[in-house]
Amino acid sequence: MKKIFIATLVFIQHVLIQAQCVDFYIKTPNNGNVIACNQTSTTMPDWYVSQADADTRPYAIQVFESGTRTYNCHAYAWHVKEGGNKVWINNLTPYAGNLNVYWNDYSYCLYDKVNQPHKENLKVFYGSTYSKDDHSAITTSDPTIFISKMGPGVLASHIWNGLPFYDHSNLKYYVHPYIGGPGSCFSGQTVSFTAYNPPASYSWTCSGNLTPGSASGDTKSFTANNYGDAWVAINSGLTQVTKFSIKIFSYAPDVSYIDGLDNVLYNPNGSSSPSTDEDYTVVLSNTDAPPYNYVWGMDGNPSYYSLSQNGNTVTVSFKIDFSWSFKLYVNVYNSHGQGYEAKYITFNGAQKSGSAPKVYPNPVSDILNVEIDQEIVDRVKALQQNSGKNLNADPVFDIRFFNGYGLLLRQQSTKGGTVQLIVSDLPNGLYFLYISDGVSGKPVRVPVIVKHL
Repeated sequence: MKKIFIATLVFIQHVLIQAQCVDFYIKTPNNGNVIACNQTSTTMPDWYVSQADADTRPYAIQVFESGTRTYNCHAYAWHVKEGGNKVWINNLTPYAGNLNVYWNDYSYCLYDKVNQPHKENLKVFYGSTYSKDDHSAITTSDPTIFISKMGPGVLASHIWNGLPFYDHSNLKYYVHPYIGGPGSCFSGQTVSFTAYNPPASYSWTCSGNLTPGSASGDTKSFTANNYGDAWVAINSGLTQVTKFSIKIFSYAPDVSYIDGLDNVLYNPNGSSSPSTDEDYTVVLSNTDAPPYNYVWGMDGNPSYYSLSQNGNTVTVSFKIDFSWSFKLYVNVYNSHGQGYEAKYITFNGAQKSGSAPKVYPNPVSDILNVEIDQEIVDRVKALQQNSGKNLNADPVFDIRFFNGYGLLLRQQSTKGGTVQLIVSDLPNGLYFLYISDGVSGKPVRVPVIVKHL
């Protein structure tokens, strides 16, 4: 009895719609015209919607929305799911073939569900304009579960073939075709683009500032021959299936290096909030290019520093008195592109007023010098005597060199002077030097950057 009632509802609905639903057009992704309308309580009475809700709920796994006249299965699958407004889309006589616009203009292409892997969010058309087959749905991550709006009934998930009032024997699956590739390139550069979900037969076209190259499967290369806006597209016959826009840059910033100290010593400026200030400037190799914009930044705890930017120069104010490492970077850009450069900086806060060992050069590529002057030796010896330890012995300084994972790589002891650590065999990266005098408690910690040119 329920199946007979549903079929009767479909027929009554069809008559009411054709008689009173006022038509207008909505657009496909490729700008095709699809006829739609807005249902009202006049064209579709409340009792009809309530009955449809009650009759479709038993087939739902999960109900997402109660029955409503505002939209139907075709509108949900092809329009609402893609961000469109809720409308009613008819596909029965005299609107037979109305839905075909979505694939005739290649907004969507047939997907080979038999030979291709299952995909979520495929459009499913039940394959006919006959009332028993006139339905659309969406696939889910589960191949056996669809989501659809059952006429004026509920929007719900359901078993793919679990709606007895529709014929599931001729399902057609559709997917949106698109082109993937870089959004920009430089004049003279060769780049590749890939057509995803294209029609069975298609050809590539492009703007005049791109030169077509070789193809491999659905991927084709193009060479930029001038700067400006550009595009590539795939066509089926004379119809454009999908288009991809790119930007070709020329006279982009060519960043050479950041000029400034790699190794900064603690040297407070004497203000009420002492800080050590250093200036850094980005140097470009193509200064005749169009105007530049500069964005400076620094990796590290923001409470340890501040930046004051003035075009291609930035003043870094180090607000700490202990050793730390930083990464200073700058993005330079104009209307044609951008460039990037970074600089690693070691701040040696422990070396103020000669009170701690000197570690240099830093960054280092070959030999790292650790200098412990006589002033430090005398100070430590005084600490020994005050503590009653080793009254007559000379201080011994323990020097240890670790990688970033805490693995001990080098170790030496000295009673003062300069110790040399060979680091030429170590890879580029951040390391840590610890110097202990045996009486001060916490050892001096100095970040060291190994950087081979």
